[in-house]
This record gives sequence, structure tokens and C-alpha cells, in this order.
Amino acid sequence: MFTCNQIEEIKRKLQLIGRKDTSFPLAEPLNGNEIIAIVQQGQNKQLGLKTLIEKIGKYTTSDFTNLSKYSENSYTLGEAIKLVEPVNRRAGQVITFMDSSIGKWAIYQFKGSAASEWLNLQLWDNILAVVDNLNSDTKEKPLSAKQGKVLKEMIEAIQTSGVVVDSALSETSEHPVQNKVITEALNKINTELFPLSISVSGGGLYEKRTTQTITVKWTIKEGSNTVTPDTLSVNNESVSVSTTSKVFEGVTGNTTYTVKATKNGVTVQGSTSVTFVNPSYFGAVDADFTPTEDAIKALAKSVKSTKSYTGSVSLGNQKTCYAYPKSMGALTSIKDANNFEYLQSYTRSEVTVWNEAYYVYVLTDPVTIDSFKQIYS
Repeated sequence: MFTCNQIEEIKRKLQLIGRKDTSFPLAEPLNGNEIIAIVQQGQNKQLGLKTLIEKIGKYTTSDFTNLSKYSENSYTLGEAIKLVEPVNRRAGQVITFMDSSIGKWAIYQFKGSAASEWLNLQLWDNILAVVDNLNSDTKEKPLSAKQGKVLKEMIEAIQTSGVVVDSALSETSEHPVQNKVITEALNKINTELFPLSISVSGGGLYEKRTTQTITVKWTIKEGSNTVTPDTLSVNNESVSVSTTSKVFEGVTGNTTYTVKATKNGVTVQGSTSVTFVNPSYFGAVDADFTPTEDAIKALAKSVKSTKSYTGSVSLGNQKTCYAYPKSMGALTSIKDANNFEYLQSYTRSEVTVWNEAYYVYVLTDPVTIDSFKQIYS
């Protein structure tokens, strides 16, 4: 047992030999080899400062991890990514380490989307990588300083010497050529090998005093290939370049339809016409037939643009009659199926039909014959 005086004496002596923490000198500089005291499971223990910091780092989340920070160790990418604690294995994580494959520091970023892809080396992008080849197709990486210098020298050489660009094609020049010159040459070759052409249809021959609906159609080609023109018009009226026909209603008179198309500076055009004429007439008439407008209109009619006609009819003591507009000209020949000439066997007269002068040819003498063929020309 200690007396009160003894206890006070012990306290006084401890104060003389003891020191407060605040009176300790600063531990500078630190080198990581320092030892600190900790309490682990109720027991006082020693722990190296460097080890303490590394252990704390394992339980701290970060988007950037330095794997070679506290050691001289170098790693391959495959080795380095295995050292990252699971808590830091996430999309976008950036790591740096001494890369043993190149002997330099490297920085990689994880491009995957899930921790399950962490060990897939294809999902790691070398952020510091550069392109060291001017022929590379890589667009995501910057050009190295070395190749940048090469490129700079090439540009300066061109600026110093100047680039001569020819304004015409030449068999001897090694200079580049203006784009428009090449384009003009190619267009000329294309035009010669594959000329632009147009075909137009839809016209026809119709009887006067009728009303028609006309459909004009066209096809535009380069060589054998159907093409769409740059511009298109029908009778100078612009139409959509994608159309290939146009309908005209209520047509009663002679009309020409002209289709014009342009492609690559080349213009082509084609036409089709609608013509209205009075009909021609043919048939058997009695022996005492007198040509009149009504009598002629009673015969079989045909719509045609020339005087030529071939008709066949059976006669019983009758004559043949052929009438057509005088504007087509007089006949020069009338033959039968055996090529026998009959022109002199006909009597020609003129009669007004539909307010137009007609030539009327009537066989002079009546005959009796089956299937009497007459070829008028």
C-alpha cells in the first residue's frame, strides 16, 4: 500500500521524466519506413507507414488508380488490371502503372460497361498511344511528334516549291489537273460512248370532226440505260423529271407534241404528231352509179394519210369505186391480184365531200366477178 505522500511523490517524478505528444519534434521528411503504433484487438502493435497507406487505399473508391505508386514494380496490362480492387472495377476507370512491355509509364481506361468484362484486354484503351505512321487509317489517336514533324516538312516543301496545276490534259505533263478539266473529258467520253437519246410516241391519225384523248409517252436513255433527266418539258411546259407520259384531252385538230430533255448539259428532243384527215371511201356501186357526196359517204370508209389502198369486193354487173381527198394526188397505177394494170379502165372525176375536193375513180364498165382485188397507188 502506498501512502498519499508516496503517491504524490511518484506523480511528481513522472512529470519530471514524462513528455506530452505535442512536445515531440516533427517527423520530416517521411520516407515510408516509419513505424506507428496501433491497437488491434485490444493489443498494442507496430505498423509501417507505407503499409498503412496501401491498406487504406484498398478500401477507398477512386476513378484513377496508380498501381506502381509505392513500389518500383512494373506490370503488363493483364497483370495490372488484376491488382485493382473490386470496389474500383467500374466503367470509365483509369489506371496508370509502369508498363513492363515498353519500360515507361502507361495510362489505360476501361471501356467496358460491367465489372464482369474487367479482364477483357480488348476493352482497355491506351490513352497515351499515338500514331507513328502517316499511312495509318486510325482516326481516334493523335499523330506522334515525329510524324508531325515529317508532315510539317512535307507541307513546307509544297509551299516553298509551289504546286503546278494544269488547265488541260497532257500526255507528257506529270502535274495534277484541274477537276473541271477531268470532268469535261469524262462527260465527253460518256456522251460519245453512251449518247443521250429520246423516243416519243402517242401520236396518230384520226378522222376529222372527232374529239380525241392523246397520251404522249417518252423514254430517255444513255446508251441502253434508261435515265432520269435534269430538266424536262413538253411543248415548252416544264413537267416533273420523274414522269414518262402526259395526257391531253379534247384534241380536235392537228397538233405536234415536242418533248425536250437535258442531262449533264446535253439536250435532246423528240416529237410525235396528231393529224386529222377526211376519210377515204371504197366499195361496189351499180352500173348506172353517179358520183355524189351522199353516194360516196355511203361506201366503206378508212382513215389514212396517203392515196394508196388495197380493196377487195365481189361484183354482180357492178363497178368498183374509190374516192379520197384530192390533196393526196392522182393515182399512177391500179392493179389486180395478178398484177394486171387497170388504170385505163377507170374514169376519174372530182366531187366535193366534207367541203374538200375528192378524186373519185369508178370502173368504167360493170363486171361480174368474185373477190375482185384492186391495188390503188
